[in-house]
Amino acid sequence: MARLHDIVIDCARPAVTARFWAAALDGYAVAPYDDAELARLRALGIAGPEDDPTVLVEPRGVGPRLWCRLVPEPKRTRNRLHLDLVSPAPP
Repeated sequence: MARLHDIVIDCARPAVTARFWAAALDGYAVAPYDDAELARLRALGIAGPEDDPTVLVEPRGVGPRLWCRLVPEPKRTRNRLHLDLVSPAPP
């Protein structure tokens, strides 16, 4: 039996999309960049996190990770991913 591990979101601006989902989902944050990761990006010709073609959003506890991944083609139809969210009713 399989279990959900990652959700991949195809997008034009991974860093922006990752920040959106990290803010929208309780208990999630954009994965931090350490010196080794920044050096790896520079070695690939990527200036920094804002230009990273794959940005990770991690849960602070249990839950699937979100990968925001750059795709070259423009969106043509419906969203590339749809998540149904639930939030508590206002007091």
